[in-house]
Amino acid sequence: MRDRLIELLKQADENTSSKGITDYNDAIPDNADYLLANGVIVLPCKVGEKIYVVIYDDVIEEWYIAEERVAEVGTRGVFTNANAEPKEGDFLYFPYESFGKQIDNEYVCYTREEAERALEERM
Repeated sequence: MRDRLIELLKQADENTSSKGITDYNDAIPDNADYLLANGVIVLPCKVGEKIYVVIYDDVIEEWYIAEERVAEVGTRGVFTNANAEPKEGDFLYFPYESFGKQIDNEYVCYTREEAERALEERM
C-alpha cells in the first residue's frame, strides 16, 4: 500500500508539473484532487479521537451531549466506546453519512463546537 501511495504522489507531482505549477503550496490542492481521483481514501477521524453525539433522552425529556471515543475506524463508519474498559456489546456504530444530520433522536458531530451548535438548535 505504501509503494502504491508513493507512486501516486510521484504521478501527482508530474501532473502538476505538466500544468506549469512550480510552487509546492500551489500544487497541494491539485495533488490532493489527483490522489482522491485515483483511489486514496482519507477517513474523517482516527482511533482514539472523540466524537460527540447530541441525544434526546425520553426519560428526562432533554437533549444532551454524549462524548464518545473512536474505538475502530472503517470504510463506512466508526465504532465508539465511552467506557474505559469496554465489554462485548458496549460499542456503538455510527455510519459516516449520519455525521452532521439528525437521525432519530441523535445528531453525530466531529467536534464539540458543532455538537454545542446542534444542541442550541434543539433547545
